[in-house]
Amino acid sequence: MPGFSYAIASLLCVSLVSFAGAILLLLKKDRFDALFLPLYAFAFGTFAGNTFFFLLPESWHHSANKSIALGLMVAGFLLFGLWDRLPSGRLLRRFSVANELNKTAYFTLVSDAIHSWVDGSLIAMSYMIDIRLGITATIAIISHEIPHEIAKFALLVHQGIAPMRALMWGFLPSVGLFMGASLTYLINRYQSLGGHYLLPFVAGMFLYISLVKMLPDLVRGLKGISYHQLRRVGFALIISTALIILLQMYLYHSH
Repeated sequence: MPGFSYAIASLLCVSLVSFAGAILLLLKKDRFDALFLPLYAFAFGTFAGNTFFFLLPESWHHSANKSIALGLMVAGFLLFGLWDRLPSGRLLRRFSVANELNKTAYFTLVSDAIHSWVDGSLIAMSYMIDIRLGITATIAIISHEIPHEIAKFALLVHQGIAPMRALMWGFLPSVGLFMGASLTYLINRYQSLGGHYLLPFVAGMFLYISLVKMLPDLVRGLKGISYHQLRRVGFALIISTALIILLQMYLYHSH
């Protein structure tokens, strides 16, 4: 299977990011608050850069039928939007929680498991298309997961869970990475998904994450910040964009 060993290595790397919340145990709150927004800006830059510099141009270039490619992008965008909203809070409130997790923490972990499942599928699909695309997708996902995992750890601790237990609970949803990737490879084994159709579909999913999930959070975070912090955010965006451009230069041949 193309890129299978690379995909396993990528999944392991992304799963280890679950322990990124431990950084809160090393930093003072004011120092962490100063670093979090630039870190999130870097994550947005790499994710959006991977979408607009790699996925969308490659989807358009390799597609024989532009209308089908556009339709698949829209389908990927809408499907991820629907998937992102599952499970609903109303459904989860029907479940009783008989352990140390309250309903807020439980909902966070279940939602994160589904999010990890989708990330695993995206990594697997990217490697099935092209190893280079899998590498850039992995970098984008890791950059997005670091601030996400830190925020999740902070939420679990705020809900009254001991820090070390919060790290353990935070790691469990990463099992979804391997389940999502395994199912994707299994489906492709019996029904070839075809890179020409997968690429625009994955591009639509990444477009949703960049524009609907990450960009609004970044814009909200910019309200009321100091000029010094704004410069940090701008620098993080420049660095992330430069990273994507360098990857494009060294991993991809020009068309």
